This record gives sequence, C-alpha cells and structure tokens, in this order.
Amino acid sequence: MTAAIPHTPTAQSWHSANQNYLSQAVSQIRYRLEKQAGIEPETAQPNLNSLENNHDGQPFALELLARHFGLTEFEQNVLLLCAGMELDGQWPKLCQAASGSAYPTFGLALSLFSNTSWEALTPSASLRRHQLLELGGGSALTTSSLRIDERILHYLTG
Repeated sequence: MTAAIPHTPTAQSWHSANQNYLSQAVSQIRYRLEKQAGIEPETAQPNLNSLENNHDGQPFALELLARHFGLTEFEQNVLLLCAGMELDGQWPKLCQAASGSAYPTFGLALSLFSNTSWEALTPSASLRRHQLLELGGGSALTTSSLRIDERILHYLTG
C-alpha cells in the first residue's frame, strides 16, 4: 500500500500563485504582440512590477530559473514569448501579425522588447548554451523559429 502525499495548503497556494504569475507574465507579452500587430489589446497592460515574484518567500519558477541560469530580463522575455506559443492558441496569429512569421523568433523578440541584448542570441549565452530553447531552421539567426524546451515549459508551469 502506498501512502498518498498530502497536498499542503502552502504548496497548493504557491502552485496557484505561480500559475497566476506566469499567466500575467505571458499576458504582458501578448499585450506587446497585439500593440506591435496594430491590434487593440483586449485588456490593459499587466504590470508585473506590481506583483510579487514569490509566494510567502518562495520564489516563483521563472525567478528561480532566472537566478539559476543568470538570465537577463530580455532572456526571460524571450522564454515567455516562446512559452506563449505553447500556452495560447492565438499565439501563431499574433506572431504572424506582429512580424510576418507564425512563430517566435529572435527578430521578433528584438523588436518587442526595449531591454534587448544581441549577446543573448549567441551560442554561449544562457538560452542556447543551456538549451532552454530550441533554434529551428531558417535563413538567418533572427528569422529562425524558436521553441521553448518542453522541460523548461513544464518547470515554469510549476
């Protein structure tokens, strides 16, 4: 007989709070995609700065990932851009409208975010060195498709 592991209220609360934080972070990227595509955003721009990046002192998954791999704000945004592709069925249409490609690319990320860094695109930078995302085929680095690694996506979702 196997004993079931009890779910403590704190663990459940962290998981729910992490899901909410990730949802808000992806919504912030969606807002930017809509603005760039010339689409009137459905909601006001979420303000992640007003949200705590932890729950009862326990950092959320995105924060833990950023600390572990030393991710810059731009690199975190690139991961969120790629995560949105897996979490939001409208993402391909938004990417297409914003950039002409139905998938996230470094070119799209460079145009969306003000805190860009060309260094983040290099093979020695965290995103590619640690294989947090996969670089698809393309004629240029900035137009190649990007996909978040499945393990990283599951980690972010808690």
